[in-house]
Amino acid sequence: MRIVEDFALYSDRLVIFGGTFDPIHNGHLAIAKGIYSKFRAMVTFMPTRIPPYKNVPETTNEERLAMLEIALDESAKFILNTFEIKQDEYWCSYKTLTFIRSKLGKNIPILFLIGGDSLLTLDSWDYWQKLFDLVNFVVIARPGYDYKLMSQELRDMIDRRKTINFSDLDKPSGKVYFFDLQPCDISSTKIRSMVKADLKINEFVPEEVASYIKKNKLYEKKIKRNTSGHKTNHTNCN
Repeated sequence: MRIVEDFALYSDRLVIFGGTFDPIHNGHLAIAKGIYSKFRAMVTFMPTRIPPYKNVPETTNEERLAMLEIALDESAKFILNTFEIKQDEYWCSYKTLTFIRSKLGKNIPILFLIGGDSLLTLDSWDYWQKLFDLVNFVVIARPGYDYKLMSQELRDMIDRRKTINFSDLDKPSGKVYFFDLQPCDISSTKIRSMVKADLKINEFVPEEVASYIKKNKLYEKKIKRNTSGHKTNHTNCN
């Protein structure tokens, strides 16, 4: 694994796997390995700061980074990019991807991994239509995903851009590719709940990550609730 803070490394193609990774788990790793096998491009894990509309985090940015470093340590297939998590405040996807595109130029393909469940509500993201001008979306199906649940506007947008041709992803942006990979039916939320219930999580996270969580007593306290009332991705995108 290589750790970087900028985008000087990317001269061919950038594959972004973003998320809070609170904690990283085997499902994340299975997705990244599957993507690497398909695209033969290094997968860049890009942890975000916790959005203010989510629950107040029980871990620090440093602890989440530490777990990522532990999980990715021995893999030459992955890059850990700390750009976004080291910002002074939360950046929405549009702001981050606009910045990245400005650094890479207009010709380098950017592939943005997104779960099928997140795709359903993509139209709640800030400036969501403009995201298609910045990246190609690679959609990872998840258990319970139903394409029919998304809004008609979003469905029409995706239908116009959907492709089954792998070579279309050589274009800088604008395509939507559905990747046939069935990830583990596990989530970070479930893992945190298991820790609170004093259940073993070794089956769902790398052994070293489980040891780190136990040693540092992560996720043992009750979740604090954010009472601001925010529900959608509308923060610091101007």
